Amino acid sequence: APGGSYKALAAGRFHNCGVQISGALKCWGSDDFDEIDAPAGSYVSVSAGYNHTCAVAEDGSIACWGYGNSGQLNVPQEGSYTQVSSGASHACALSDDQEVACWGSGNNGQGSPPSDLTFTQISAGKLHTCGLTDSGDVHCWGEPEAALMDVPDGPWTSIALANDHACGIREDGSVLCWGDSNSNQLDVP
Repeated sequence: APGGSYKALAAGRFHNCGVQISGALKCWGSDDFDEIDAPAGSYVSVSAGYNHTCAVAEDGSIACWGYGNSGQLNVPQEGSYTQVSSGASHACALSDDQEVACWGSGNNGQGSPPSDLTFTQISAGKLHTCGLTDSGDVHCWGEPEAALMDVPDGPWTSIALANDHACGIREDGSVLCWGDSNSNQLDVP
């Protein structure tokens, strides 16, 4: 990793990116699709997808770079955002007013969030996206056959999605994972 102190970190398929204390982005690892060619500027958070990365700038705008074959680099041009989450070939961002904007691949519905809900956190996976509401409920959209669409009861305080599974922190501090368990990724120690 490049030297310095960091305030945020993200790991993609074969690359990593971090936001330094100064707000500068630094990326390292595979550069097959320009994954490590981070834009200049001052950033607050970063999220690495399969072969692309997105970051939220201090002014609330979003920048994405890397592989863009499915439109995952076509960021929203308007609005101010507090969070971005990069999936396999899509990304979603949470606006200041807790609404979700998604771009990139949407073939399985992963880019079509429910319009009647607002969220406090989002997480993008391979063919799906989930959002956490103010009440601690998790709502997912995307590939309907995915086992991770059956979200266990919460309330939740945080969620994280991967290719075919998800994990969350419940209000009592316990961790629970759901979805496919082909590599024992649901077996929380």
